[in-house]
Amino acid sequence: MSGKILVAVDGSKHTTQTLAKAIETARKDDAELIILHVNTPHFLTQGELDYAEKRCGEKFRHLVGGDYLPAFQTDKKSERKYFGDYEKARSIFQKVYGEDTVKQAVEQAEKAGIAAVRSILQEGDVAKVVLDVAANEDVDLIIVGRRGHGRIAEFFLGSTAHKILQHADRSVLTVK
Repeated sequence: MSGKILVAVDGSKHTTQTLAKAIETARKDDAELIILHVNTPHFLTQGELDYAEKRCGEKFRHLVGGDYLPAFQTDKKSERKYFGDYEKARSIFQKVYGEDTVKQAVEQAEKAGIAAVRSILQEGDVAKVVLDVAANEDVDLIIVGRRGHGRIAEFFLGSTAHKILQHADRSVLTVK
């Protein structure tokens, strides 16, 4: 074993390319691969809503999509219930989505022959979590995507990747 590689995944189509590059690099370097997914509050993408329906049913999709919310803030007790249901459903969905995302990524890495692979699922600011995990795990390389259309689109569009590049005290590989 010649090191550790940390790859951040979000379940988007671009993650497939980022994960493939991480697997290729881990195989070439005989490195341990650590797969990280960070749950962070965000508006769900169409792909995530589709996944929510596939995984948990149409009613759940509508709930996490906010379809049952009043169109305006309200003081009515009966309508406030919808906000609580919405927040609870989104929290559950993000946890399930994150678990499924890392499970699929681990399976893909193992299928590709990576002997040492494990996953981490955390909540928080993506850049901060990536940098903290990289430091705590003493990884040699961080691999992130530069763009994407998934649930952490900001991460792949640049501002989070840029923060990681600016503040990392180790090598970072960005995947286009």
